Amino acid sequence: MAKLFIPDFYVEDLLDVDWTFLKDQGVRHIYLDIDNTLELHGARLAGDRTQEICRDILDADLGLSVLSNAATERARAFCAPLGLDYLGQAAKPLTSRLKSHMRGLNVQAEEVALVGDQIFTDLWCARRLGAKALLVQSLGGEEGFWLRVKRKLEKFLVLIGQDPRKAPALPRKPSLA
Repeated sequence: MAKLFIPDFYVEDLLDVDWTFLKDQGVRHIYLDIDNTLELHGARLAGDRTQEICRDILDADLGLSVLSNAATERARAFCAPLGLDYLGQAAKPLTSRLKSHMRGLNVQAEEVALVGDQIFTDLWCARRLGAKALLVQSLGGEEGFWLRVKRKLEKFLVLIGQDPRKAPALPRKPSLA
């Protein structure tokens, strides 16, 4: 059980990440969640912070897609101004739609890192897929009923010694190190 709920890396702020470290670890493609990972839950447009994160990933010569359980139309509207690839209605933690998307990109699970703020969707999806799992500190904001329930379950994991924040941190950008 321990490995299932502990990410490969815990990230407090995606702006600080040295993405070349992941590339050096064999990662070729990053999948980013939208809600409470890149922007507050329900955001329809990417702000400056998200644009900088995406630029950093692309500057590290990594592929980049948005992977969201949000409606496909919302994911498209979010990604279109950025020119980003996306998969909406991803049904995380299930992996069938994601695997199909990855086949289209010609990437294997071991070449992928999934980045998100939720243990029971993002982290679990990465584990089921066999990809690297990066759990990021949630941006907070308003969350729906089921997400509040999942957050309570996440607190239970901490109580039983499965604190995902104990995972290693990713190296910081050279300018911040």
